[in-house]
Amino acid sequence: MTSTLSNSRFLDLDATITKRGQATIPVAVRRLLNIGPYDRITFRIDPAKKHITLRPAMTLEDTFGSVKPLGTEKDDFRHVTQIAKDEHIARVTKDLKIL
Repeated sequence: MTSTLSNSRFLDLDATITKRGQATIPVAVRRLLNIGPYDRITFRIDPAKKHITLRPAMTLEDTFGSVKPLGTEKDDFRHVTQIAKDEHIARVTKDLKIL
């Protein structure tokens, strides 16, 4: 494994692919991405440019709180619940052809 600092803002790190299609992620990259054994990573690939971006995989915990919940007020919840009940009743009665 070799590393070279090119004239750009990138650090080029080389690795060898094994017969099993595996490569060791250099320690500098693991430290930068804060990844360790058994962590998951994502490869984002741009086939047109033959460019690969490596990043830690997002977990469910990572996404928690990233979207503001809708209808957090009790009245909103009751209203949405009532709408869902009404829609369910309408579907059931339509299928049964009772009302």
